[in-house]
Formats: sequence, structure tokens, C-alpha cells
Amino acid sequence: MKRELNIMKSRTLSILALCFAAAPSYASISIRFDGTDLGQSVDFVYNGNARSSFAGRLNFTDMTNNVAIQTYCVDLDNTVSGGQTFDVNSSNTLGDPTFQLAGSVYANNQATVATNASAAALEIAIWSARYGGDLTTNTGLFHLDSAWYTNNASIVSEAIAMTTLGAVNLADAELFSPDPSNSGQAQLGPVPEPASMLALGVGLVGMMRRRKQSR
Repeated sequence: MKRELNIMKSRTLSILALCFAAAPSYASISIRFDGTDLGQSVDFVYNGNARSSFAGRLNFTDMTNNVAIQTYCVDLDNTVSGGQTFDVNSSNTLGDPTFQLAGSVYANNQATVATNASAAALEIAIWSARYGGDLTTNTGLFHLDSAWYTNNASIVSEAIAMTTLGAVNLADAELFSPDPSNSGQAQLGPVPEPASMLALGVGLVGMMRRRKQSR
């Protein structure tokens, strides 16, 4: 009996390992921007132009699957307005030279965000990683307004720490890229559960049934 249980545990662990190693299944979906969540206004310079924008977590609805999702902007070239719906293609960020660091910064830090300041710090870190800004020297294609940088030292320090963590511990995020045929804004979100997890449940139930019938 003990040997059978050990065999079952071994098989279950093997199946779990395969499921978590499998690449997530992504799809094209339609999302709606519902408004801002945690965060605050930030003054910065992007591509030579001074700007002021909300930096933080955003609320969206996945219209295709009718579920709420929370994301962070990774696209300063496009804007969206409340209630706007657009189609996106989703993919992973690991291995993507354009978005890998930004995705890793998001993936390593998004679960710990609990205040407006930390949400703003994460957004700043994402934008800096995406566009090659240096938060320590406050230089690059994306950098903070000098006065804002000076007056918000604690947020800047948190953003630097978030960037460092993302760089040394690569992790995956989901990238929502707007369909070229319609206007929208690229977003980062958590990697969805692999579809194979459903197969795992079905497989384990089948194994238990076969074991029960063989008695």
C-alpha cells in the first residue's frame, strides 16, 4: 500500500512539473479600460518632451472572457480613455528584447504594491526599463522631471530597487499588444494559469478512478 502511494506521489509530481514547465497559452482578446487604481501623477520627460501623467495600476475588463484584470502601462506612445475598448494580442515577455526587463520588473514587484506611492514607483520602473532610462542618474529617453525627482526621493529609491530586482531575477509577464488595426495602449499583466492545469485535474481524477477500479 505504501509503495503504491509513493508511486502515485511520484507520478503526480511529474505531471505537475510538466504543467508548470509548459508555456502558457495566450490568445487574442478584447479589453476595456475602466479607470485608474493605485498610483499618482508623475512629471517626466519622454523622447525630449516634458509630460505629466498618471503612473500606477490600471483597471481593465477582459471583454472576451468577462473577467476583471489589473495592468501597468508599458507604452508611452499611445493613450487610452475611460470606457475605451480595443483588441489586443497577448504574449509572454521572457525572451523579448524589447519588453523582457520591463516584464520582469512588473512580475517581481506587482504583488507587493499596496500604496499609491509604490504603484507609482513600479510604473516608473517599468517605463525606465522599457525605454532605457537610468533612474540613478535620471537620464535616458525616459527620465523624471528634475524637480519631481528631487521632491520624491523615496519613490525614486523604491523604483530603483524594483528595477534591480527585476534585472537579477528574470520573471515572465503577459504583454497585451494592441491589434495594429485599432488604437490602444500596450499593457503588462500577470501570466495566466496554463491551460494544461485543467488537463492535470482531469488526468489525476482518471488515475484515481483506475486505481479504485483495480482493487
